[in-house]
Amino acid sequence: MTAPQWVLGLDGCKSGWVGLLLDIGHRTEPRLRLFPALSDALNAPEKPAIIAIDIPIGFEDTPSGPARACERQVRKLLKSRASSVFSSPLRAALTATTHAEAIALNRAAGGPGLSAQSFALFKKLREVDAALTPDMSARVFETHPEAGFALLNGSPMAHNKKTAEGRAERLALLARYAIPASIVDPHPYPKTRCAPDDVLDAAMCALTARRIAHGEAMSLPPDPPVDARGLPMRIVL
Repeated sequence: MTAPQWVLGLDGCKSGWVGLLLDIGHRTEPRLRLFPALSDALNAPEKPAIIAIDIPIGFEDTPSGPARACERQVRKLLKSRASSVFSSPLRAALTATTHAEAIALNRAAGGPGLSAQSFALFKKLREVDAALTPDMSARVFETHPEAGFALLNGSPMAHNKKTAEGRAERLALLARYAIPASIVDPHPYPKTRCAPDDVLDAAMCALTARRIAHGEAMSLPPDPPVDARGLPMRIVL
């Protein structure tokens, strides 16, 4: 029997990262897992060939506009749900240890202020930036699950993902793409470790990873710029 061929979708959560592993050969059932650190996901025993992660990869030194080009393009795709796309900080701001310092550093580099929600991601932003190198760009891809849902649905989702209606419509869409609701619902983890919508997002990231593996995904922008470290600044859907 041919061995499974795994891809992985990852979303940040309170306890680290939640991931859904898919066998693109459909030989083995999907696997849901919590990873304490990104390094644990990168070195998962399934050895996923493609990893799609809901976190910015690559940071501008000076702003090319209001947010990175990839974020601007995804906002156009999401229309009414464009607010779900946070603007990434400039690289100089990543060293900040307080929200006030992050705002000051970002503005000093030519960028805008940063929201508290954006600063709350800094620990994970630094974790990902430290772990990735340019030669990993053919394996690890930034994605945006809300944009992934919109793409597969043909339009942005009607309800917020944190509502019962939003959860139901996303579960139904995942099921249409061979991720049965029983894999992610009822929510399998304590909410103190992982929120219910984190699991939904990880599942959509896994579908994107599968699309990448099959050569069906698209990159925004199509010819992405690279940052000072050589990391491509793209969102793949």
